[in-house]
Amino acid sequence: MIDGIRKIVGIIIYIIGGLYVFISEVILLGNLWGTLGVVLGVVFFPILLIAMPFYALFAFGNWILLVISIITPLLSGLIMGKD
Repeated sequence: MIDGIRKIVGIIIYIIGGLYVFISEVILLGNLWGTLGVVLGVVFFPILLIAMPFYALFAFGNWILLVISIITPLLSGLIMGKD
C-alpha cells in the first residue's frame, strides 16, 4: 500500500515539475521569438528541455529553471524508490 502511494506521489511531482519547465520554456521562447518561438518550443520540446535552462541561466542569470529541471527527476526517483 505504501509503495503504491510513493509511486503516485513521485509521478505527481515529476508531472508538476515537467509542466512547470515546459510552460516556462514556452513563455521564454515566446518572449524571445514571438509566435514562432511558441511553435518551436512545442515541436522541439525534448531538445529544449536540455538547452533552455542553460540559456535562462547564462542570458538572464535565472537558476530556477535549471534547478527545477535537475531536481524534479532526482526527487521523484528518490520518492518512488526501487521496484
